[in-house]
Order: sequence, then structure tokens, then C-alpha cells
Amino acid sequence: MKYLPDYVKPEVFPKQEFSFLFTAASSDTLDLLSKTLVFDPSKRITASEALLHPYFSNAPAPTHHTKLPAKASNSSADNDKTADHPLLSDSGVKNARRQGAVGEVATKRGLGGPNASARPGGAKRQLREEDIAERKRIARKLAFG
Repeated sequence: MKYLPDYVKPEVFPKQEFSFLFTAASSDTLDLLSKTLVFDPSKRITASEALLHPYFSNAPAPTHHTKLPAKASNSSADNDKTADHPLLSDSGVKNARRQGAVGEVATKRGLGGPNASARPGGAKRQLREEDIAERKRIARKLAFG
């Protein structure tokens, strides 16, 4: 590869000590981190070896699974929470509010009501149902992994 026309020799940088970068990390944490970030895969710690590392058995103990954040479900209680979430709330309701507000502003300016052909005051277009569904899908993926 070094004979290719645009080849640039990689620079060599000194190794950074993780203890300077992560001042609050324990020695077990730094050891595991350094073993997982080895560039050469044949020298890197395996997943099985990593699970046996003292980092996972020393204090503090891991959080019990019942205290971890839950994934979103389709229950009505979760749907109520979804309505309050800025990314996941119902865009159809937002459309109605937005169009009502635009109509009020347009009427005050003498530009017509919410059904006026022009978009007064920078009014946003009405979202189609498939746009709303796609945005909700993307927002759920971003918010809940």
C-alpha cells in the first residue's frame, strides 16, 4: 500500500494513560478498558475473558434488573407517557394545534383563516399520516434503542 500514489505514512502517537483521562475510574475499570481497546484483535481480551475480569465481581455490585429503565411497551400507561414525550407525541394533535394557531395569526394579519391557500407567517405544511408514522418510528428508535 505504501507504493500507492496518495499514500501517507501514519503518524505514531504516544500512548495515553487512561488514568489521566478518566480520573474517577477504579484500577479494575482502567485495566478492563485498556484490554478491550487493544488494536490487534489477537492481543485483545475476549468476551469470555472480559466477563471473568475482576471489574464485574468487585464492589459496587451491579444494579438489580428491576431498578433499570424499562423498554417501551404498547400498554395504555406507556402511551400516556408517550404523549408527553416531545419526540413521540401525536403529530396529528400537533398539526391541529399548529393549524389553529396559524389561522389565528393569519386572521389577525388579515391573511385569511386556517384554510387560506398561502402559508402565512411561515406556517408549516400539514403532515400526512405516513409521515407521522415514520417520524414516530424513528423517534421511538432514537429514544428507546
